[in-house]
Amino acid sequence: MRPSVQTLDSPKITSTWPLRVRARRPVSTTSKRAIRIGILGLGNVGQAVARLAADRGATAHAGLRFHVEHALVRDLAKQRHCPKPGRTSVSAAAFLRGQYDVVIEALDAVEPARTLVARLLGRGTSVVTANKALVAEHGAHLESIAAANGSAFRYEATALSAVPFLGTLAARPLVASVERVLAVVNGTSNYVLTALDQPGASFDDAVSRAQALGYAEPDPSRDLDGLDAADKLVLLTSLFGWGRLSREALDVSGIRRVTSDDLAAARSMGGTIKAVVSAERDATGVRAFVGPAVLKSAEPLASLSGALNGIHLDGRHVRNLFFSGPGAGPDVTAATLLDDAIQAASYERLAHERPAAPARPVFPSSPATPWFLRITCPGVLPASSAIASLVGAAGLPVERVADHATGRSRWLSIGPQGRRDVDAAIARLANTHRMAAAAFRRI
Repeated sequence: MRPSVQTLDSPKITSTWPLRVRARRPVSTTSKRAIRIGILGLGNVGQAVARLAADRGATAHAGLRFHVEHALVRDLAKQRHCPKPGRTSVSAAAFLRGQYDVVIEALDAVEPARTLVARLLGRGTSVVTANKALVAEHGAHLESIAAANGSAFRYEATALSAVPFLGTLAARPLVASVERVLAVVNGTSNYVLTALDQPGASFDDAVSRAQALGYAEPDPSRDLDGLDAADKLVLLTSLFGWGRLSREALDVSGIRRVTSDDLAAARSMGGTIKAVVSAERDATGVRAFVGPAVLKSAEPLASLSGALNGIHLDGRHVRNLFFSGPGAGPDVTAATLLDDAIQAASYERLAHERPAAPARPVFPSSPATPWFLRITCPGVLPASSAIASLVGAAGLPVERVADHATGRSRWLSIGPQGRRDVDAAIARLANTHRMAAAAFRRI
């Protein structure tokens, strides 16, 4: 005899098993919601936004489609590789007369972006942006305008383009109590160092490959010299509620000095060189730097290759949070901007609430860290013990000499020192022994 089976629709539910649950069928619909978009700027990122917005299949599963109503540009005659917006103009006044569900700001400078964004938010139009300098300098003010006028201001794409961690932190205030950040935030630099580590590669070749793939601009100086990464660190620490770091006081260096031999020497000592941002806050203040550093192979950031970005966070209540994802390229940024646009247009107010921060600028100090030192001699390379003695006499505590060496260069691990002491010792080696040196921090 078969046991009786009750369903949830039955007049009387008993404890007879098995219990059969009858689910409701989903309601099918073919209607799609159109989101009207305005774009400020049709450079590489703006064009990528226009291309992705025109791809109806990209958001079909979500019942959404985009319509680019208007784009504001500097030059109407410039050739562009994207579907033509409904209207393109050089007049900011004409653009501001448009009606949009959300505006995507894709300009490359603080002005006129700040003025235009403030005007749009002030009239109740939501704005999303990838402009890190804009958010770092004026983000709090623009958020206050948005809050007062029922609009949204979102900037998930500013820090690590396709790593949606800002929204996660905004929704979790205990997790968001960040006290230490170590991150790879510039996909161009990470790609260049990855390419440089290939057999026979030169620095110039690596940069050219990055440019050919769209990871680097025709003038890649801001990426290679650490300036873009510094802007992102200032932005991140501001979002974490530390206050606005003084950009002028920040210890910043780029990756132009890194060679393929440096990478090989670091690997022989169980590490790799990455372009990082690092900042730590405690009761005594903030210690921070931007530049190439040797990371141990066990550090999650050490495994990031190509244009990947990643961020490692430690906080008051949670440690070892790690987020990673693509970090360079207009297509990656466009996807994040359009995701932000969907949330902004849907009135999902997920603004990144900032903890109370000091009003005055925060002046970070340059931390004392261990170092990785390359010594290059003008003639015959002395024995490793002689090199260690000379470096020690110059004032740097030698911990280890790397097994890896070239005809004229050796690499050494140095104990914790401040940058000024390292620079002074390098100057003494150059003046006294005509030795050239390059130093990279070790984390």
